[in-house]
Amino acid sequence: MRSKNGVKYLSTRWSEYLRIGVQYYISGRFANLCSLSPVAGNLFHHGIEMLIKGRLLYKESAYTPEELYEKFGHNLPKLWEEYKRTTDKQSLSKFDATVKDIHRWEEIRYPNYKNGDSVSLITSVMPKQKWEEDRKIQGNVYEIHLADVDELFQEIIKSWPLNPSSIKFMLQGVPPGINMTISVYLDQNAHPLF
Repeated sequence: MRSKNGVKYLSTRWSEYLRIGVQYYISGRFANLCSLSPVAGNLFHHGIEMLIKGRLLYKESAYTPEELYEKFGHNLPKLWEEYKRTTDKQSLSKFDATVKDIHRWEEIRYPNYKNGDSVSLITSVMPKQKWEEDRKIQGNVYEIHLADVDELFQEIIKSWPLNPSSIKFMLQGVPPGINMTISVYLDQNAHPLF
């Protein structure tokens, strides 16, 4: 609960952050499955950022949207640390590398690569650990591993006090049956909510 001019209120903007975050995540999955990089990485960055910000808005005595922007901007690792602190779940540290990998895509949102260096843009459906066992690439590498992002998404959604079927409802679209977002969500997803 926030206090503004002596009036207490609970922000309801969290639901918009949730809805938009899920949409960015689904769009990122689609772009990843189509090997559209760097767009996939950018969409995942926006999706995870919105989901974390929405969750921080949901908690009583947390933040206003303006405070979130002022304190964190688009810095996913800083947001992630605050999210871990507020959820008090030590198991979330296993996603630190995934969050760092996703955040790097914000650096190349525009094609202004540092010092004109060449970069390798990698999108994979395999977990990062499995992928690294199979291949070695040197240099400036930007990576998105769909299995890792799916697991991170699942963990963040589970921290919300809502039924995972509400996410399914959100993905069904209007009118039902025409929207293919559930198919995009389930395609090669090792960590589905439903």
